Amino acid sequence: MGAEPCSAKRRAQYVLWPLPAPSTMVESVNSGRQVNMVSLHFLHGVSDPDSTAVIGPAPWFRLTASYIREGPHGTICGTCPGVMWEVGGRHYKTLECRSLVTVCFENALGQHTATLGPFAYLRVSEGFMSMESGLIANFNEDSRRWIDVETGGTWPDILILPAQTPRASE
Repeated sequence: MGAEPCSAKRRAQYVLWPLPAPSTMVESVNSGRQVNMVSLHFLHGVSDPDSTAVIGPAPWFRLTASYIREGPHGTICGTCPGVMWEVGGRHYKTLECRSLVTVCFENALGQHTATLGPFAYLRVSEGFMSMESGLIANFNEDSRRWIDVETGGTWPDILILPAQTPRASE
């Protein structure tokens, strides 16, 4: 792929921290408060290379080994059979975020790393997640986990969030 990992200046170390609980995000959405959103764009359809799809906007998306979950309720809105995406019955090779986003890795206990970003552009294609200037992670199909390119740590999930997600204290 040729892309370089994220700069060590961006994240000298991992600190696990809690994101707002989904119930807090639901409360924010239901209360009518302004909540930043993100959309996922799917490109390069397998059966039709020109086909595209968009899901969202939503307060966050979680990429797991098998599913794409949309916040704030965690609704399954797509699947991940291997390194392709299935959305609306079609398979796509590429997922993109075209708005300012951050990402973080999540462990099985729901704990998160510090957020990475913000990134003006994010792309996931053929199991590689990259931003405008380098590689962030790659998906290992054997272990069904995301590998953080900078640290070598493995994680079951990656969260994609708008650049300014409301905190539980707000």
